[in-house]
Amino acid sequence: MMYANLVDLEDFIFQLKQLGIEVAPNANVEQVKAQLTQWLATATPNEVKAFKTMSRELAVDAEVLPEVEPLLAR
Repeated sequence: MMYANLVDLEDFIFQLKQLGIEVAPNANVEQVKAQLTQWLATATPNEVKAFKTMSRELAVDAEVLPEVEPLLAR
């Protein structure tokens, strides 16, 4: 049996909410990108570190779908 941990946009939005980033649950990639960019511009160093840690963990532990990959690289 093969098991893959896939991260789609909905999963990524869930992860962002865990960091306190407000994103509409039905947001598209461009809306998520805009909200994430705005948040990163005002985030504290600790918040940015938490985002980078989350991004790194997702990239290593899961199969990130192509629509989400550019968002992790922010």
